[in-house]
Amino acid sequence: GGSGHRIEIRNGDVHLPVVVVRGTPYEMGRHLGQLISQEMHAFIPKAMAGITAELGVNESALREVWSRTAAYTDDRVEQELIGLADGSGMSLSLLQAMHAVPLLMPYSCSSIAAWGKATEDGHLYQTRDLDWSLEVGAHEFPVIVVYIPDHGIAHVVPTFAGMIGAHTGMNARGIVLSEMGDASAKE
Repeated sequence: GGSGHRIEIRNGDVHLPVVVVRGTPYEMGRHLGQLISQEMHAFIPKAMAGITAELGVNESALREVWSRTAAYTDDRVEQELIGLADGSGMSLSLLQAMHAVPLLMPYSCSSIAAWGKATEDGHLYQTRDLDWSLEVGAHEFPVIVVYIPDHGIAHVVPTFAGMIGAHTGMNARGIVLSEMGDASAKE
């Protein structure tokens, strides 16, 4: 069930995959995994090695963080993650460990929103940055995912190959999201 397709936006040597998936959370994850499998296999293991070294933890510790927090995560996220593992051929435990990283990573993000008299045309403009270390290499594996769920509201998420959920995004009804990390001890 479900469906997915991929296009590339190109500007010279720079290319950005745009993946459109539709279906249940599991189906959308499976199609996403199939369509970005190559990028996931290039990014996730390398990023995990760098992250665990930087944090001074092992993958097992990250899996423990995932298991302790998964009960507070919407079941749709777990279903999409299972589909992502099935579609990409990557282990679910590795993907779960990778998705626990934002809970431990010492980063601090910035965001800005302006609208009304603060903008030339009065429209809302929003941006946010992700202060992950460049050594993680996430910036080398960007992807824009357009989700068209069987139940719920269509939404778009700029992310990295193999990462689901939203650090930032927008839905078809115009609601925008910016998740903020805060590592005040680092600043």
